[in-house]
Amino acid sequence: MTFKARYIFILIATIVLGICVFVIFQDYRDAFHRALNVPPSSHYADDISNLVTAYHTRSDASDIEWILSETLASEQPIRRLVFALFLVYTPQEKRVAAFLHYAQFGPVQGIERAALYHFDIHHSKLTAGEVLLLCDLAQGADLPMNDPIAALERRDALLSDLFTRGFLSQAVYSSECDRALSLSVNPIPVK
Repeated sequence: MTFKARYIFILIATIVLGICVFVIFQDYRDAFHRALNVPPSSHYADDISNLVTAYHTRSDASDIEWILSETLASEQPIRRLVFALFLVYTPQEKRVAAFLHYAQFGPVQGIERAALYHFDIHHSKLTAGEVLLLCDLAQGADLPMNDPIAALERRDALLSDLFTRGFLSQAVYSSECDRALSLSVNPIPVK
């Protein structure tokens, strides 16, 4: 093959590869935008969104972006990486709303179903401690939600951490620590 033919072949191969990457990128972008078409975080109580954001500022917590990308593209590592990159440039409110909608909170997906499953209440009635426990479950923590004492100890540790770092006021911290933790006795079956 002559130098000129080799140069033309490399040029054509580069153009074809660029077109393929562009088409795949467009497909990933469209799938990403369809996935983020969820109820806005205003659909949830303000304190839920704030608590989720505060929880994920902890040093031992995974980023919301990584948890979401694993949930949205668990079987496809390249798509997962692309989604994580897209999520970095997505507004915080949309990331939190998508997290609340898609995250796996133990055996159930979404905070609405998780509130019913783990606490037998509507998601609007979740307390700060319950939201933090659900965030821990989404993190993949081995939290025994059928052991009230262990769950209560973990809730109090999470509340203490957020209070120490200034995310909770003294009044909220005190009232949450004094509140009993009601776990669902007979969880609703996962559908």
